[in-house]
Amino acid sequence: MPTMVVLDSSGSMTTEDAGGQSRSDAAKEAANQFIDELSGTLDLGLVTYGGNTGETPEEYEAGCQEVTVVQGPTNGQAAQLKDHIEGLEPRGYTPIGESLRQAAAELPDGEAGTIVLVSDGIATCTPPPVCEVAEELADQGADLVINTVGFNVDEAAREELECIANAGNGTYADARDADTLVEELKRAVTRQAVGYDSEVELLNGGDTEETPVAIPEDVELFRAELPALDGPDAQSTMYWSIPVANYERLQVTTTYIDPVTIGFGKEYLAVNNKLGYIDGNMHNCHRGLTGDYIMDTNLARPLVASVESGVVGTECDVDELILTVERGEEYRWDEELPVEIVIKRLPHADVSGLPEGDQEREVPSLDPAVVDMWEQVNGGSWFSNAVELTPGEGVEAEIVQGENHYYKIPMATGQQMRGYAEMIENTSTEDAGVTDSLGVAVYSPTRQSASVDLWTDVPLREDEGQNFEAPVPLTYLNMFQPEGGFGSTSRANSVFTLEGDYYLVVHYSDASGSGTVDASQMQSAPVRYRLVADAYGDAQSGPVFDEISSESSAENTSESSSAAASPTDTDTEQTAASSEENSGISPMIMGTIVALIIAFAIFVAWMVLKGRKKQ
Repeated sequence: MPTMVVLDSSGSMTTEDAGGQSRSDAAKEAANQFIDELSGTLDLGLVTYGGNTGETPEEYEAGCQEVTVVQGPTNGQAAQLKDHIEGLEPRGYTPIGESLRQAAAELPDGEAGTIVLVSDGIATCTPPPVCEVAEELADQGADLVINTVGFNVDEAAREELECIANAGNGTYADARDADTLVEELKRAVTRQAVGYDSEVELLNGGDTEETPVAIPEDVELFRAELPALDGPDAQSTMYWSIPVANYERLQVTTTYIDPVTIGFGKEYLAVNNKLGYIDGNMHNCHRGLTGDYIMDTNLARPLVASVESGVVGTECDVDELILTVERGEEYRWDEELPVEIVIKRLPHADVSGLPEGDQEREVPSLDPAVVDMWEQVNGGSWFSNAVELTPGEGVEAEIVQGENHYYKIPMATGQQMRGYAEMIENTSTEDAGVTDSLGVAVYSPTRQSASVDLWTDVPLREDEGQNFEAPVPLTYLNMFQPEGGFGSTSRANSVFTLEGDYYLVVHYSDASGSGTVDASQMQSAPVRYRLVADAYGDAQSGPVFDEISSESSAENTSESSSAAASPTDTDTEQTAASSEENSGISPMIMGTIVALIIAFAIFVAWMVLKGRKKQ
């Protein structure tokens, strides 16, 4: 959020009543600390007033124009701001109105912005009254917020600064020394929640199962707008066709693109994924009876539904599958529903030597006291711009209600995710309520999630954190039950299957159940948190996938169907034997047997003919 600080450097700032310092020295100390702490996390600008004229009547006109714009809101210019602040010499008048006007002019047109005014007295350059100036500026831009901080002010100045804040859709706070001033400066920096940021292709589906929209073979991610419903009890459906090869399985995940909301919804969102094929009628080709649903009222964190197909060529003998995405329930029923869809192709894999699935082990907690460093970052706003975490190093970030911050960490076979999160500062003017929630959710490289099992609540008390870890080490065999069927004994375990980047999503919201509010249209004070994570354990060799195209021939039948049917056998020969038990004799073996029978028949016939000739 672009922020302009307006700092008083008028003659009254020389008063020595700020904790053993002059108001000016205390303000300099607080401003420098504020800049140091927020540098790199905020587009910050500075306006100062006073400093170059006296307070005689002859200097009034010049003094009321004594406003200095040091810089507009930018990131990474801390040295320039601090140099100007250090050189301030307090003297002159208090042109608050003109300072507000010039600060507002530096904010980007058409965007939300914040002005933080620090003053120790009333405006001495009027008319117009400064409250009218604040109201005028707020009317020009509905997303402008003016917060004020009174620095050892008397009652008249407090009333004026409160009036400015009220007119500017902001809040007022008192400060008495450098420490309280820096705290109030941080509290006064508010912003709107930042949401979805992606530029993937829009590819809406067809209206009927007979007219699906074809998805090119190289497309792994696309965006869609599910149609609005005719009524809250209605349903809409889109269809896509996906080319497939023999012995592949598809994993498809639909992610609802949330418009950054606060609250716990009263209305349900339902999105159902299905995979199938047409043979006269539509036939299912997915694991489970009904595909996979998003069905939730907690609309704030990322909601996903992931469905997997059966094995192509054995369970579904087709060259394309139909992806069906159904939308229902009353949530935003009269609007289009934005989603992103991930397609992951899983060909036959050699799973010999892989660690077994569903294996629990003791994982030592991650001690934040031994973290090498805490880097101040802006958390990513979507999977596409997730911030990569470095093992052994932590991050600090500020989050406002309604936001999701996205991070990622690479994971290999045999490794187990662990992490630690804590709230370290609540900059709100109010304490966190009992319904406020800060949490961490985990998603796979294909955005699979078991949010109930993989959601960590973080205490909203400063310096009291929460450790978390994955339930099992990562292995491809977490995808399969020990007896050879599909799916782990735990849905959370089955998330830790594929090697790649795993996502941690930090979310802050009010789950009071009073309904949802669009957080992108409101200002709120940030909460600062810390997050650290790593992949515990040594990396091991993962599965080796075949390179199979849609033109693959039947010569791969034996080895491909073996792992698809029973991938938990870690020895290649055992896997092939398991396939014979589960799926019958393979075509290659059957062909060998037939050839032997024919050869034996020819040999018998030759022997019979030879015997007749001797007679």
